[in-house]
Amino acid sequence: MRQYGKYAKPYLSAFIIGPIMMIVEVIGEVLMPWLLSVIINNGVEAEKGVTFIIAIGVLMIVTALCMMAGGVGGAYFATKASTSFANDLRKDVFRKVQQFSFADIDKFSTGSLVTRLTNDITQIQNLINMGLRMLLRAPGMLIGATIMAFAMNAKLALIIVIIMPILGTAIFAIVRVAFPRFQTMQKQLDSVNSDIQENLTNVRVVKSFVRTDYEEQKFGKANEELKRKSLH
Repeated sequence: MRQYGKYAKPYLSAFIIGPIMMIVEVIGEVLMPWLLSVIINNGVEAEKGVTFIIAIGVLMIVTALCMMAGGVGGAYFATKASTSFANDLRKDVFRKVQQFSFADIDKFSTGSLVTRLTNDITQIQNLINMGLRMLLRAPGMLIGATIMAFAMNAKLALIIVIIMPILGTAIFAIVRVAFPRFQTMQKQLDSVNSDIQENLTNVRVVKSFVRTDYEEQKFGKANEELKRKSLH
C-alpha cells in the first residue's frame, strides 16, 4: 500500500470528496422512507392537513435533489481518482518493463506483461472506483437502514438481523470458490495475449509458410478455453 500511496497522493482531494458525496446520497436514501412514513402516519392518519403533507413533500424533493448531486458527484470524483491513479501506474509499469533484461521478459512472458499493463491495471482501477463508491456507501446504508428500520418497526426489523449472517456466509463461500477460478482465468488470458503477440509480430512468416489456418485454429482453441474458464 505504501507503493500505491504515491499514485493516490496527487489526487487526494478526489479520493476524499468522492466518499463524502456518497455519504450525502446514503443519508438521503435513509431519510426518504422515514419522510414517507411521516406523511402517512402524521399527515394522512393524524389528519394534519394538506399544508403539512406539502411541506414534507417539498422536503422530500430537496432530499432527492441532494441525493442526485451526491450520487453524480461521488461517481465523478471516484472515476477521476481511479482513472488518474491507473494512468500514472500504467506509465510506471511500462517504464519498468522497458528496463527488463531478456531473461526477465522470458520469465514473465510477453503475454503476461501485456495482461499486467492492460487488464490487471484496469482491474485495480475498477477496484478503486467501486471502493470509493461502495466502501462507505454499503456500511453506511447498513447502519443507517438498520437504525431507521428498528425506529419504525422493531419486530419487522428483526428480519435484517436474521438475514445478515446468512448473507455474509453465502458471500464468503462464493469468494472462496470464485477466487481460484479467477486466477486460472488470468493465466489463460496471458496465453491468449501471447498468441496474439506472436501472430502480429510474425505475421509475414506465418503467411510465407502458409500457416494461417493452423494459427487460426491455435488461437481459436486458446480463445474458447478462455471463454470456458471465464464462464466457469
